[in-house]
Amino acid sequence: MPRADKKKSWSNPELIKVLGHINNNFNKWHDNHQKVCNEAAKAAKTNRNAKSVYNKVYKLIKDMENSHQISGSDKVRKLVREIYRKTEEKTNEGKQEITKDLQSDDDIINILNTDQVTIETIEALNSQMDMLFSIEMANKFCDEKIQNINHTAEKTKEMVKDRCNRQIERFHQRRSELLKSIEDQNKLFEELGRFTIGP
Repeated sequence: MPRADKKKSWSNPELIKVLGHINNNFNKWHDNHQKVCNEAAKAAKTNRNAKSVYNKVYKLIKDMENSHQISGSDKVRKLVREIYRKTEEKTNEGKQEITKDLQSDDDIINILNTDQVTIETIEALNSQMDMLFSIEMANKFCDEKIQNINHTAEKTKEMVKDRCNRQIERFHQRRSELLKSIEDQNKLFEELGRFTIGP
């Protein structure tokens, strides 16, 4: 009986479809690995999930980087080489942008002083770059978080404002009822005052 936890090996046609989809949508993949890996799995009509696709592609790229040799058909090797080349280009572009932005040691010192960036933070960012993450992806992630915070703040403000408006409306209504009640009691008191007991 086969073991339940044994991983199914990848077939060449399956790999070609997945790698072809990623290669054709490289910029999207570079910005959002999970989304495009999920799309690639669907395009290949495989029952693998995005994590499985990403792990396989990452392993193939690392094999290419370390030994410049990977197993599989010529088409698979060609697609991996192409994705590897594009990844290298993107990584170099990102490094050139950082170098261009930080022209002097003063710039780096200012950033360290202003943002209180630690060595661990820089190392973490560098290791993320090594893991095929990009500046665009980091910016996109931060922008999404900022938008979520702003959206939540706006919603909260609207909810508080609506609640305050409802309470103010209720107080106005109660005040009107109270004033009418006072007027009615004053009229009743005046009418009672007009009654006289006489012979």
